[in-house]
Amino acid sequence: MSGVIGTQVAWVGDNVIGHSMDGTTGQIDTTEGFGAIDSVFRGVILGPRIIDIGGGAYDANCAYAKERYFVDCAVYDPYKRDHLHNQMILDNAAARPVSATLSLSVLNVISEPSARSAHIRLCQSLLKTGGKAVFKVWPGDLSGIGRETASGYQSNRDIETYLDECKDVFGSQAVCYDMHEKTVRCTNLIVTHVLGSRSL
Repeated sequence: MSGVIGTQVAWVGDNVIGHSMDGTTGQIDTTEGFGAIDSVFRGVILGPRIIDIGGGAYDANCAYAKERYFVDCAVYDPYKRDHLHNQMILDNAAARPVSATLSLSVLNVISEPSARSAHIRLCQSLLKTGGKAVFKVWPGDLSGIGRETASGYQSNRDIETYLDECKDVFGSQAVCYDMHEKTVRCTNLIVTHVLGSRSL
């Protein structure tokens, strides 16, 4: 898919497959690809079933997570996967909520605050009670000045600048910022029932 959905700039770039190097630091990039998968699992138990939301057109990152961390992993992506695939992922999660959702270098490519909020709410809605949503972003040039690129939009913001948006959805007591892994982890405190009905 390309172009604009509503006022949101569509992401048309490819996702990273494998480990990639950060051109600035010369270290493995921990914001996407296998480096991000390693980063989110480092020292944290996310449970047996995860959905990589915005995970792109390929299953390589999920295959890596399955092999290395022994989790069942599926990808949901409104830009890179077809409607039937995405609906199957949503239906499966509605019938059996997952233990974790991953959002790896997604918030930084969403230009509209309402679309970012919808993405964060989607990450929460697929979780079982106590499940974790994990967010990482590629910080770009860290200027905080968003701009369109050849691949889509880039916010040029670091992950901690999204904390308030995550707290708006999950509640402040459920959001944790890990400064070492540059990760925001949110816990779903909403009681989830079969087929997605919810209560507090």
